[in-house]
Amino acid sequence: MAERIIGVAIQLQDKKYTYVANAPCRHHHVIRMMTRYGVSVGDIANATQGFLALEIFNAPGERWTRFVDRYEAALIAKNAGQLVRPLTGSEPQELYSENLWIDTIPVNDYMP
Repeated sequence: MAERIIGVAIQLQDKKYTYVANAPCRHHHVIRMMTRYGVSVGDIANATQGFLALEIFNAPGERWTRFVDRYEAALIAKNAGQLVRPLTGSEPQELYSENLWIDTIPVNDYMP
């Protein structure tokens, strides 16, 4: 069973909604999407920024995704060998999309 980070995500405080964008998007792409969907600035400010993790099991086609915060994402990315830039700061470390992928999409080019 292997788990890896496949995108950025922001989960609202009530955990009813999670907004995601695949790599190489950044969190600002998700914030822009959320405002387009009418999510209030206050709800965005109180939301948790994190990542979308993909876990693949042994059976063919058996996989699932889940929201993980920046701390758990850092552990997953480190264990999966995904880091293109080292994590910084003291333990527990937080993951940023800049640690995972170098290229990004201009904000105006990514609109679902």
